[in-house]
Amino acid sequence: MTTPLDPVVIAQGSRPDAQRSELEARLAAIRTARLAPLRAFPPRPQPAPALSLNAEAFMNALATTLAAEVEGFAAAIQYPDPKNPATYLQIAQTGGYAIDPNDGAARAWSASQTQHVASVSKLPTAIAMTKLLLQNQISFEAAIGKYFPPSWTVGPNIADVTFAQLLTMTSGIDNGAMDYESMKAQVAAGVSKSSIGTYTYANMNFSLCRILLTTILMYVPVYTPTGVSPHVPPGVTPGGQSSDPGYDFPASVVPVVGGETERIEFVNKWPSGDDACDLLSIQTYQSYLTANVLIGGETARLTHAGTDALAYACPKPPNNGWNSGDLSYCAGAAGWHFSPTDVLQFMGDFRRAGTILTPQQAQTMLDDGFGIDWIQNDGAGTFYEKDGYWYDGQRVEQATAFFLPNQSELVVLVNSTVGADVPNDTWIAWVVEPIYKANLVSA
Repeated sequence: MTTPLDPVVIAQGSRPDAQRSELEARLAAIRTARLAPLRAFPPRPQPAPALSLNAEAFMNALATTLAAEVEGFAAAIQYPDPKNPATYLQIAQTGGYAIDPNDGAARAWSASQTQHVASVSKLPTAIAMTKLLLQNQISFEAAIGKYFPPSWTVGPNIADVTFAQLLTMTSGIDNGAMDYESMKAQVAAGVSKSSIGTYTYANMNFSLCRILLTTILMYVPVYTPTGVSPHVPPGVTPGGQSSDPGYDFPASVVPVVGGETERIEFVNKWPSGDDACDLLSIQTYQSYLTANVLIGGETARLTHAGTDALAYACPKPPNNGWNSGDLSYCAGAAGWHFSPTDVLQFMGDFRRAGTILTPQQAQTMLDDGFGIDWIQNDGAGTFYEKDGYWYDGQRVEQATAFFLPNQSELVVLVNSTVGADVPNDTWIAWVVEPIYKANLVSA
């Protein structure tokens, strides 16, 4: 069931501390090194698939491995019924505790159990941005400079970064911070021109998306009777652009029925204070995704509920599970709390149903690598993966989502490290992929 918008309160206590920033920087460096060689956008030409997945064997093998290596897990796959491809089958495997008995009311894992999915949150953000840009006829190659709040200073080269570069982490931004103040400071500082186009895993690319999304939603159509000169905002000439990137607007004028023309005009609704701007961006982002991406009754929370999974190390040490808390401040890059069922729902709606994007638009987004970490082909066709990893230095929330060949999807949530893995650099995706490959059979 869809949940109401979070009652977000912007307070210093909800913002990241120095330890959080250090942990994120460490993970980002590992991700950049590991993922850069696996990112081929678009995928290289591939031969016709010679293999297909034995879904039941794969899920059984995955469950066996996870049961021995993690505190608890839920894995779910959906795929077309071989006897009736119009019908989808689902298999779920679960094990262990989402909340350990030592932490109060124990909760066993299930396919409907929710957990913070960390950077898998970037996937619905990418879907939302793709939809919003298409809705507003804004090119993915358009520069982002005019979509910052008017009160922000736009530093060197940052205005020339494109939406596509943000969504593929090739913007030149190497800052992993996700809070409003850090984003505003980074935009003022700008980026090195030579770094634009180079892949660097940095969360800020996706937290900035919530800022840009909010500004885009301030562009509204204005209808003017034919022959009447339309009102033009101060500092803008008709058909021209403002010298202030915050007040620029698309200058196209197109005919509409009734003898009127439509002009798109920026209406500044950004409040004056930073905390108010932050709150507006978070709530606008959450509202847009809830209405346009999470349309199948999915959970729609950025905050931690008492029934959400806690994070652990494995083997479990004497200390209790970790509640990662209110993550509203990092909306766009992280923060969503979903179950495997939730993630499968929006993945299927996005990829096939035509209720979010057309199937062709969805496939193009995947091939362009928006919100995707990893594109690979193990012999059955191209798959696309997004992972998530959030920890306090010891205890971990993990998630991975695979768009598999044959219009199939897989989601795995885990609430611990993999075994006694320190310094926490084995993500669950690296466990899943070889088991997937081992269960491909002749087509």
